[in-house]
Amino acid sequence: MRRLIRSIGKAAIAITVAVSMFANVQIGALAAGETGATDWASMAQDNPMAAKLMGKLMEYQELKNSGREKEIKDTVVIDFSKRRKQSYEGPQLGTDELDEIVDMGLDSDAKNVVYINALINYNHFFKTINNGNKESGTGRIVIDEKKNQYIDFTMSNGGGKTTFDAGKSSGTYKVHVTRALLKKLGSADEDVEMAMCGAIFMYDVLGAFDEEYDIEIRFGNSKPGSEETKPEDGKVTPAPVNTDDKKADEASKDDKKSDTAATVAIGTEFSDNGYTYKVTAADEVTFTGLENKALKAVKIADTVSYQGVTFEVTAVADKALSGNKKVTSVTVGANVKTIGASAFAKCKKLKKATINATKLEKIGKKAFNKNSKKLVVKIHKSNFKAYKKLFKKAKLSSVKLKKVK
Repeated sequence: MRRLIRSIGKAAIAITVAVSMFANVQIGALAAGETGATDWASMAQDNPMAAKLMGKLMEYQELKNSGREKEIKDTVVIDFSKRRKQSYEGPQLGTDELDEIVDMGLDSDAKNVVYINALINYNHFFKTINNGNKESGTGRIVIDEKKNQYIDFTMSNGGGKTTFDAGKSSGTYKVHVTRALLKKLGSADEDVEMAMCGAIFMYDVLGAFDEEYDIEIRFGNSKPGSEETKPEDGKVTPAPVNTDDKKADEASKDDKKSDTAATVAIGTEFSDNGYTYKVTAADEVTFTGLENKALKAVKIADTVSYQGVTFEVTAVADKALSGNKKVTSVTVGANVKTIGASAFAKCKKLKKATINATKLEKIGKKAFNKNSKKLVVKIHKSNFKAYKKLFKKAKLSSVKLKKVK
């Protein structure tokens, strides 16, 4: 597997996207059962990435064969209407991490940043403008110049964090993506597959198996007072995609309606990136477990998206990972308020847990029980005293806690 690293414009932003193993396989051919599908089925036995692709393919074919084509998701929804600033944070992904792409565990914000980066770097979708100072790692992505739709980007020193800021952009940008369009924009064959595989893996858009799908970037209504930094003159990357103006105009007119109409019924269960969730409120879900039982490093996201709705992950279910024989580390997301009873119990290989939750209110009994004797739970110093009391109340005083900055 080759390591794919590109940059936005001449700024230092670089995010690795792992899709190279699809370079010699066309998504459409795989869906149609043409040459190569048998080889992929064989590969799926040993490769988790191939296994996940085959799982998605089976789901797609089942929906088509049972006359439920309307249930096939065909739109990548990237939503900035609720959070104008979205970030990807973490080390540059090396080849070892790429081999475990199903374990990436990116939250919805990080996925949006990574996917837009990929569309620019590999598929030349949008033009970018750098600030005059290249060292700053800042600039602007031009989504639709006529509609004043822009995304400003900033990369922290060292490449640890990339932030997108939609600023005062409003309305909805929509484009219909096809293989022919991607090729017209100058994408190499493997990069065409990258765009489609990204839609399937990151957004569960199974319609990409038909080699066509939509991308919708929702900005909502601009917020008064939003900071908008205009970059200085700089060099521009390849020209932006020639969007379907008619579709874009219709989407813009209906933007307010579309931003508020999407709802998911309470009690709905779904999976995303190998993790399973249950909807508990209009904008909240509970992490219930793992779809991919081979995961070792479990990262419970801050937020997750499903059917165009972004949810905060506010709880870990009772017995969510109880008895898991593979997991070695767990990271609890920032929005988690409750960790259920026996949530991480009897995970014999669990040696490291990090609680990033900022408003944790309850830890259930035996949440950390009968784990590895080497288990250490890391807690930020600002929450250490309060969370230590929660551990004590849950009769988990024997668990080793470590205060971190």
